[in-house]
Amino acid sequence: IRPYITGGDSFGENQLFNSPRFFVLFETVEKPNQEIYEKGVTLHPINAERYLPSAKSINYMLSFTGQKAAKGTFEILYCPEGEIVEGAHSTFFLVKNNRIITAPTTRVLSGTTRKIILEIARKEQIEVEERCPLLTELSEADEAFITGTVKEVVPVVRVGDQVIGNGKPGEITRRLHTLYLTNIEKWLD
Repeated sequence: IRPYITGGDSFGENQLFNSPRFFVLFETVEKPNQEIYEKGVTLHPINAERYLPSAKSINYMLSFTGQKAAKGTFEILYCPEGEIVEGAHSTFFLVKNNRIITAPTTRVLSGTTRKIILEIARKEQIEVEERCPLLTELSEADEAFITGTVKEVVPVVRVGDQVIGNGKPGEITRRLHTLYLTNIEKWLD
């Protein structure tokens, strides 16, 4: 479900938005193919950042234009000035030396799946650092993953031309996904 609101019709430069229009777009959502959980995905980095990242549905145009450039990849990854902020439709996590690094909520949507994954990680004694990982850190990363409501926890094995870790889904990613699936109903109650 994607809600939209417009200013309504405007027929002149001094026309105020007297009749805003609200509409909702309903789309069929399917869980990703099982193969992506087994093999991982590639993300396409772009030097851009979403406007108002804390608002989930404010502006999809940037993701549409970036996705066109990202042929053959799973999703675009917003990386303004070399900082990895988030995916077009997901939260990005880098795993380096058994520490999870992810952008702070001042830069990304504080989504439910993100909160759950961070809670699981902390319970599993995995250190969490909330800062934007850098593109330059990808070569040192052990693994990476993205999260989202429908996609759950998806391993990332490549960002652009940079292979992550050994190019296969990592142990921490798999463990967090398993624990997420095992406990999801507890968190959603």
